[in-house]
Amino acid sequence: MPAFLDLTGQTFGLLTVVQRSPTTINAKGKPVVLWECRCVCGKTSTVHGQNMKSGRQVSCGCHKLKRTIERNTTHGDYGSVEYRAWQNMLSRCYNPKSGFYSIYGKRGIKVCDRWRHDYAAFLSDMGRKPKYFTLDRIDTNGDYEPSNCRWTDGSTQARNRRLSPRLYFRGEFVSPYDLADRYRLPYSLVYQRYYRGVQGDALIAPSRESRSQSESKKQG
Repeated sequence: MPAFLDLTGQTFGLLTVVQRSPTTINAKGKPVVLWECRCVCGKTSTVHGQNMKSGRQVSCGCHKLKRTIERNTTHGDYGSVEYRAWQNMLSRCYNPKSGFYSIYGKRGIKVCDRWRHDYAAFLSDMGRKPKYFTLDRIDTNGDYEPSNCRWTDGSTQARNRRLSPRLYFRGEFVSPYDLADRYRLPYSLVYQRYYRGVQGDALIAPSRESRSQSESKKQG
């Protein structure tokens, strides 16, 4: 029987082995050695040791997503507004480094299988984006899929956002959108703070960027 090989600390593709995970038994009744790994994207996953050593798995799945996006550039629509909308949709749901991941992917919002791996299918279902319109989900708690998505203008999206969860602020219940509109803050900033559990006046605190601009004006 071959000696046990400790993979802790070793790197395979984009994965670095952190520690060994509990061994499991496969369908044939044989033990399977698993390892807890950290991907360069920051995500931690459990990986079959043999899959890493053979090169069959080189990331937590983000590399596969990247290759899927690259593969879909062959349709000749690369750089179009629809293609960028598709890319941004995937990033919000599956890229932990995205500024919007905390209110989409981390919250459980997914992209349907038909769209996730096929831009052409997304374009076929959604059609071309009308000018000044953006991709919107009808049910803000639902996934990105044909029955729950549409191209909408800003006012329609604003009304849809008002259906989002209400928060208690200074004696009343308001939506994150209402709060952002009232204090002239980016909606994404207030929304992310809300889902991180921020409460009270901290919800409307100026962003670092706005504070820097304000200080620059004073110095000027």
